[in-house]
Amino acid sequence: MPEPKDEFDSEWFNFQMKEAQKIKNRIQQMTYGKKKDIEFARKYWDEKIEKNEKELEVIKERLGDFLNRYDMTSFSTSYGNAHLRAAGDKFDWKALSADDKREIAKHLPEELVDRKPKEGAVNKASQILDDGRVVLTETGEIIPGLTGKKGGYKTVTIRERGI
Repeated sequence: MPEPKDEFDSEWFNFQMKEAQKIKNRIQQMTYGKKKDIEFARKYWDEKIEKNEKELEVIKERLGDFLNRYDMTSFSTSYGNAHLRAAGDKFDWKALSADDKREIAKHLPEELVDRKPKEGAVNKASQILDDGRVVLTETGEIIPGLTGKKGGYKTVTIRERGI
């Protein structure tokens, strides 16, 4: 469209406003589509990764059974080695959202928080109960929302060699 005729050219002004609105709507639709694509891709890959992690755990269990059966702590081949060891406590921080972590921070002493929980410091200052709940060692207070898996069970560590 040509330049405005004068300062009262509402037709030109309305055309510009209409075009701006169209562009804003397209941007909104693209942003929505981008979010949906990212969400789909994240879900797709998370499912594939989870499936493969489960398969790896099955293999680690088999290797652990083999090592236990023959009373060994490790076994080496040209592919690498498998080592049987006692696992340490595992806190479930990865499963928590940012909001969950902020909520947990409300229940912690100041020295364990810097806007969100200081994960390493919380891990050192707490212990995991048999039922998976986490408790502050010093006070005995249960930390709501945080869970974990108590260590001490046997697990297999795999070290691969390049083939």
